[in-house]
Amino acid sequence: MSSDRGRFAKLWREIEPIANAKGYDLNIKEHIEGHGHSVDEYFWLPDKSGMAIPATKDGRHYYIRSMGKDTEEHKCILRLLQDISFEPATAIPIDIFEGPRDRVFMVMHQLAPHWLVPWHTIEDHSMSVAYFMRIVTRMLQNIARLHAAGVAHLDIRPHNVMLDNDGLPVFIDLGVSIVVGDEPNLPLCTTPCPGTRLVPCTTQFGFHAPQRVAEQPFDGRADDVFGVGVFLERCFFATPSQKALLKEILTEFERLLTMMREEDESLRIKAGYAYDQRVKMVIDRPDLLNDEATSRMPF
Repeated sequence: MSSDRGRFAKLWREIEPIANAKGYDLNIKEHIEGHGHSVDEYFWLPDKSGMAIPATKDGRHYYIRSMGKDTEEHKCILRLLQDISFEPATAIPIDIFEGPRDRVFMVMHQLAPHWLVPWHTIEDHSMSVAYFMRIVTRMLQNIARLHAAGVAHLDIRPHNVMLDNDGLPVFIDLGVSIVVGDEPNLPLCTTPCPGTRLVPCTTQFGFHAPQRVAEQPFDGRADDVFGVGVFLERCFFATPSQKALLKEILTEFERLLTMMREEDESLRIKAGYAYDQRVKMVIDRPDLLNDEATSRMPF
């Protein structure tokens, strides 16, 4: 076992008695000490999040994620818990407990990876139009609810989109998220710049807005909207058959994606926040569900 892996396992062993007392059995041996994910003690620095590891309780499967107490991620989680809805935008913890080294541990249900995580799409495979519209609806609702709670995700990409028990998308991994709170219009920047809030750099440029990629001041909410737009485009508007079908039956979807990827941040935010109108425009199409020729769409 590598020295990094050994230190990482030792840190989890420190909180194992606390988790056990709450009924959780941590899978440290297989997931960390065995041949699981690569590990790095970077994740246990005070202002960083830790890798989530599997756990079981009463035969049910969970993940337990480590984060620094009072870090931005911890504050985002607490903010979202205060604004919880019956259809939450993110994976909501079912239990939170504190441990040594000023760490907080979040327990959440084990979610399934989104089946559209690969950027490619497969010709001649199809899904129901009804399910497609539900996914678009939920993604737009997720982003609006997240921002309404005063949180900017800042890392929306396929691997941070999981499926809940209903097969609908939720966001995960708030490791670089921030609470925008009472200053939603304060620009963010990945480099020091007067009048902005400094945020960490990231390498996920494919899903970031032009302003962020260029290391210019940017609006975190507008960056989130851009990321969701790119996600939807790569999932549902990539192959020739998708483009042909969507142009024919859902021209609104094409317009929506264009708005979500606007250069102008204010226009982009309006596109993301107007989900109630946009969603109605997309889902209020009963003719699609009754027409056998268009009851399914390629993905």
